[in-house]
Amino acid sequence: MIMNILRLLKSSFGNLLVRKLTSFLTILSIMFGSGAFIAVICSNESAKLNVKHELDKMGIDLIWVKNNISNVPSNQDNRSKDFSNEDRMSVLKYADQIKSTAMVISGRGSMRYKRQQESYLNIIGLQTDSFSVLGLNLQEGRFFTTEEENGLRFVAVIGNNLRQNFFGDINPLGKSIFVKINGFLMTMDIVGFLQSKGDVGGLSLDNSLIISQRIAKKLLPSKEQSSTLVVQVKNEKALVSTKIQIQQILKNKFPNINIYDAKDMVESSQKIIKNIIFVGLCLSLISLITGGIGIMNVMLMSIVQRKKEIGLRKAIGATDADILIQFLIESVIVCLAGGLGGILIGILAGTLVAKKMGIDEETISLGPLLFSILFIVILGMLFGLFPAKKASLVDPYEALRG
Repeated sequence: MIMNILRLLKSSFGNLLVRKLTSFLTILSIMFGSGAFIAVICSNESAKLNVKHELDKMGIDLIWVKNNISNVPSNQDNRSKDFSNEDRMSVLKYADQIKSTAMVISGRGSMRYKRQQESYLNIIGLQTDSFSVLGLNLQEGRFFTTEEENGLRFVAVIGNNLRQNFFGDINPLGKSIFVKINGFLMTMDIVGFLQSKGDVGGLSLDNSLIISQRIAKKLLPSKEQSSTLVVQVKNEKALVSTKIQIQQILKNKFPNINIYDAKDMVESSQKIIKNIIFVGLCLSLISLITGGIGIMNVMLMSIVQRKKEIGLRKAIGATDADILIQFLIESVIVCLAGGLGGILIGILAGTLVAKKMGIDEETISLGPLLFSILFIVILGMLFGLFPAKKASLVDPYEALRG
């Protein structure tokens, strides 16, 4: 039995090598389909890891509160649309699961170092107790002090991208930069720069200049100034109840506030990712099925071309089962060759996607690989079964006579 199967394997490989171009083109169709399937699975894992990283960066215990100023009458003073320190203290006092809070003032300005070209960037105003709440970590240097904030000292902390863009390999600590806010030009001393943080709560910290909140409030135009209240809860399980409490505390003064946490912020992107992954899987499966139909077509044409060979083999003792198995083996070999090549391409494509997302972890496990191989083998058997059955039923007398 084993010797017979080995003989059929050898014969199958020989027949495929005789039809090199046809076999290669059929293998390619399976390769692209399986490659797309694996690439989609890898991309899905990368997306999940990326979401996890984003949650970690944003802080899973943080709540972000913003006033929806689009629903505030235009004739109302913009400063009354934003939160104040009194609002911050009210939330801290009356919500029972809050650990700490932070006020974030943001706007736009420009920055220049020496004779470099002026660049527009985000200006973020923070109080000294806000750095820990937002989870900001310094790569080097220090944050500004309470004395510097109260004394309106022109000191700043810069994001990682700003450091690279403006200073390259030069250490920016102690360097003086020109900052223009609302037409007011000042010189600021850099006292620290952040580790790469990315976007947090809609703020691109890597591309931001962080200054004293007192200076930010004085200089940022009121119409362009935006304030955000960031709340850190004692336990992430209390996020939902705390959001309800904040809504109750602030609803009279701010009826249109938006309250969300990190999970809320990534939820919409997750839905988009899931839809894209679903479409990708459907397209890859369609591609695999198309490749399977191509195999069936090639095998049916092969029966016509090899009719005399089949008749001769039957005449010298080959059974219907031998012919059936040989054609099935040829179909499975083509699928496996295309599938394994596609898996390699898919892993490579998935790795590139992961690198693009900044993910260094493995994005494909053994389970999906084994499933893909099993699926490809089953695909080869299913689409090869009808041609194999038809080949096994060839009448040797009619085949040899033709």
